Amino acid sequence: MENQIRELTELELKKTLSDTTGKLAIYFYTPMCGTCKLAERMLHIAMQAGETIPIYKINVNFAPWFVRKWEIKSIPCLMLFSNQTPIHTMFALNTVQELYQVIKK
Repeated sequence: MENQIRELTELELKKTLSDTTGKLAIYFYTPMCGTCKLAERMLHIAMQAGETIPIYKINVNFAPWFVRKWEIKSIPCLMLFSNQTPIHTMFALNTVQELYQVIKK
């Protein structure tokens, strides 16, 4: 079971998305955001609950292309992708249970 959220650069994220089939999640954050830190901790706990899809994170300060393309209006933000297409966006990461339902395999 994968229990880490790998941080990517904007270029790495573009490549990961283009190379991935199936589902994955991207967590958008900034390092100075207290709510983002709490949400990331909740994601880690949700990942420990069972098998989950791959989750990557990116600092929005270094991802202007993605912020514009997917209209990231607030953070934290978790986007779920299926076959390189966004299928679900969460701006409010409220509970570990809710997160697990979104990221489980």
